[in-house]
Amino acid sequence: MSDRRRERERERFRSQASRDRYGVWVAVAFVILVALHVVLALCGVSLR
Repeated sequence: MSDRRRERERERFRSQASRDRYGVWVAVAFVILVALHVVLALCGVSLR
């Protein structure tokens, strides 16, 4: 009984870790997009 519960806890921890990794990748992509937007805006302002 306790082994089954421990296995379920380990499975939930694994899914939580994968979800956290996905969130980190989304945050990195968002930061890159914002940086690109800022650089393009600065280039557009400097080109004019």
